[in-house]
Amino acid sequence: MPSTYKKLIYDTFILLIITVLCVGNKRSPCACRDVSNCDYLPKNDEVGKEVFVLTNGSSEYKEWHWDTVTTVVDEDKHNLDVMCYAHSQHKKYGIIIKLDDIAAFDDLSSNNTNVISWVEEFRIKARDTRADVVILDLMPLIPRLTKNEKDDRVQIDLFLAKLKQSFLSPPGKMDCIVPWKPVISGSDDSESVSSMLAKSCDRFMLSPDSYTYIEGYGCKARATIPITKLVLGVDEYVTAGITEERLIMAIPWHGYSYPCKSYNETTMVCKLHNKDNTSTCDVTNRERVPIDDVLRWKGIQVLHSGHWNNAYKAPCHVFKKNTSSGTTYHQLWYEDVESLRIKYQFAKDMNLKGIAIWTGDDLSKSKVDFVHDFNSEMWSWILHDLLGKGEILPRGHEKFYYANTVTGVALGCLFGGMLLGIVFTCIGFRQIKNKKKTPPFAKDLEVEDYHDDSFNL
Repeated sequence: MPSTYKKLIYDTFILLIITVLCVGNKRSPCACRDVSNCDYLPKNDEVGKEVFVLTNGSSEYKEWHWDTVTTVVDEDKHNLDVMCYAHSQHKKYGIIIKLDDIAAFDDLSSNNTNVISWVEEFRIKARDTRADVVILDLMPLIPRLTKNEKDDRVQIDLFLAKLKQSFLSPPGKMDCIVPWKPVISGSDDSESVSSMLAKSCDRFMLSPDSYTYIEGYGCKARATIPITKLVLGVDEYVTAGITEERLIMAIPWHGYSYPCKSYNETTMVCKLHNKDNTSTCDVTNRERVPIDDVLRWKGIQVLHSGHWNNAYKAPCHVFKKNTSSGTTYHQLWYEDVESLRIKYQFAKDMNLKGIAIWTGDDLSKSKVDFVHDFNSEMWSWILHDLLGKGEILPRGHEKFYYANTVTGVALGCLFGGMLLGIVFTCIGFRQIKNKKKTPPFAKDLEVEDYHDDSFNL
């Protein structure tokens, strides 16, 4: 073949490659009115703490207290309006990549065309949404990681590395949603799996829905995040080599209502059904209840009548439902101002990288005075008290803060009394100063009508 034809074929081949690369990397037009809002925000991972707020797009996100947020994360819809508004507020925008489809693939190697196309799809999505943060939801892969199959684990390791490399913007950054404690793989310890994930995941977000009911814990309704498990999980991650500065604690702004198989009014224990005659608890019929619904449903009554559990550091509320088969008890475990304050304080004391509100849409949007005040309290603490300097001070709902109220009243009375004392003292000195002086012995003139021979003596 003449050299001219060889050169022509070579030039054509190079041109095709360049064309494919250009088309593949061509970004979709900016969806924001202000084109500058499509720009990535400067990286500030080394400064301050993170406050993620997840959203599914079901609320008026513009009404949030954006000064308390550092990153808004789109759960599923990848709404470009949210991205534009977040960037206009100088906040980062993130997307979550779910692995439900990938978890079903037997082969995760780079030779699998399905894996290649899947990775490319999400690379384009991350690029077109102008995501500053990419969060990988590892929860669907956890069952495979718990198996003691080394080849499968190697495939997952290579897949995560390839996925991370595919996100050119932001370059080389990927956060991961993981269970509340490190994964244990078969007979191996948790450190081997954690060290594998640590290579691909820059930060670890602890899923609030991962505090699942497993064998050995007893089938009873309990808090969404028992504080005992939270402390244990963070400690195990640190032991496995994941430092506190890489951990993000996700906090639910919702609770769950459990139908009780039996209920003990004395101990307030709600026993649950077992799954398929096993020792595993069946929680498939529990109902997710956002704080929004808690306040709208019973309002202040629930917050006042709730029972505080000292072990879980969370409130619960018991109610009855009348059904065709009779009356059943239901136990609602939820988050309130006090239970959230304890979790925020823990994140601060442990020097975690930050927190993630799961989700901002769970908060009530009611304009009722009490609910509106409740909302303001929950939004306003997040950044200024939790991540700022100083201690988080209890405040807000009067149910929990009688001691603070009494202290405030006492101090008010003290300073008020001191002020009144100073005022009255000044008035007294002023009257003494202005009093008219009387001549000496002026009082003696008053006795001139006195007679010794008076018969009245």
